[in-house]
Amino acid sequence: MKEKNTENTTQINSKEKTNDLLNELNKSKNEAAENWNLFVRAKAELENIKKRTNKEIINATKYSHKNIFVDLLPIFDSFESYLENEKNKNEKNYTGIRLLYKMLISVLNKNNVKKIEIKKYTDFDPLKHEVISIIKHKIHDNKILSVFQSGYTLHDQIIRYSKVLILKKDTIE
Repeated sequence: MKEKNTENTTQINSKEKTNDLLNELNKSKNEAAENWNLFVRAKAELENIKKRTNKEIINATKYSHKNIFVDLLPIFDSFESYLENEKNKNEKNYTGIRLLYKMLISVLNKNNVKKIEIKKYTDFDPLKHEVISIIKHKIHDNKILSVFQSGYTLHDQIIRYSKVLILKKDTIE
């Protein structure tokens, strides 16, 4: 009887050991799968950081001269104001100033600084224009009547909004 008891005990002990080993194996598999997922996520995050950093470096280079151009814009406004004034067109310096202005505009264009062109009665766009004044109108609504100050973009980014006068439909009858 003792022999049978010993045999049963041995079988129970080996089953327990087998179960313990299987549990430990499953636990190790789960831990390995979790570690693999963490690795894959960390690798993806590292790739995202590399892409984001490269994009930031490109943008920093692309827009590095932005402040210089913004500081120069009032000078261009003065040139435009002078050149638009009819009485100045008869001065002997007018041609030289116009040439200088064109040369400076050429430098801006080479550096991807572009004037935002606006035609009369185009739609007002709050992403490009800043309203300075509003005139009530019977027909037109949110249409630009005139430009007080030109806006400019550097590549695809606005560095100065166009300051405009718009027509707003008068709803009171």
